[in-house]
Amino acid sequence: MPFINIKVLKGTLSEEKKKEMISRVTETVAEIEARPNPKENLQPYTWCPY
Repeated sequence: MPFINIKVLKGTLSEEKKKEMISRVTETVAEIEARPNPKENLQPYTWCPY
C-alpha cells in the first residue's frame, strides 16, 4: 500500500486546495504504481492523510 506524506507551510493552502492536491497526487501515484493494471485497482489502497 503506497503511503503519501505531503508537508506544506501552515496556512499556505485552503481546505479546497489541500483536497485537490491529495486527490491529484493519489491519482498519479495509483496510476504509476498500478501499471500495467488499471489505477482503479490500487486507488482504494492508497492513503494520503492531511
